[in-house]
Amino acid sequence: MMVRLRAMFSFGFALLEDQECERLHKILKEARFRTLGPRSFEITKEHVLAICATARDHFGWPSIGLTQAFQFELLLPQKDVIGEWVPVSEPGESDIVWKDQKWLRGLRWSNIDKNLILRHVTGAGGRSIEVDLRTAPMVLEELYFMAGTRDMEPLPTHGPIISCDVTGMPWRTVEFRRKWRLVADRAGVPDKVKNRDSVPAGMIVGGPDRASISQRITLARINNSLRRRRR
Repeated sequence: MMVRLRAMFSFGFALLEDQECERLHKILKEARFRTLGPRSFEITKEHVLAICATARDHFGWPSIGLTQAFQFELLLPQKDVIGEWVPVSEPGESDIVWKDQKWLRGLRWSNIDKNLILRHVTGAGGRSIEVDLRTAPMVLEELYFMAGTRDMEPLPTHGPIISCDVTGMPWRTVEFRRKWRLVADRAGVPDKVKNRDSVPAGMIVGGPDRASISQRITLARINNSLRRRRR
């Protein structure tokens, strides 16, 4: 939060030439705050399986289980799976608009070809990934459940992959997190483990229980990953 406040006041000072922003920018530039350090918690394969089963069978919210599988096996942040609602004035085009907001960034059915290859450009840095979903068994299991068969034919070919099971619209971030916690509690996932722990800090390639992900790993991205790992 302090990083964002510094950036906001820096913007107001440098570009808007606001005197109060200049004053606050100077104060925060010299201020120092205690940090909590990196999180050491991680969602395990067992957690994911429990969340998927609980979301499907107990709550009737299969979209939450599918989201969790995508996050864990494809190393995707939450917003790169469920997307986000932003004001229509923000950059980016979308065919999904509700009142004064539009939906961006999330996974779409059109991202998956007939060979089950998923291609997606992540929001963080515009990183392009290519994943063979046949190497992501938990994702496939959730897709089979949605289709009602081992054949993918009944699944849609366009629109968001993840939609709220009640409204049929893409999830709002706050509501998704609230219901994910309900599912996680029921599944026996400890309170200290959060949804954001699906992608361990500093991880840039897959490992055990992860899908085969093809991506362009740049030197800048490696350096950023190492900095996060050190923190």
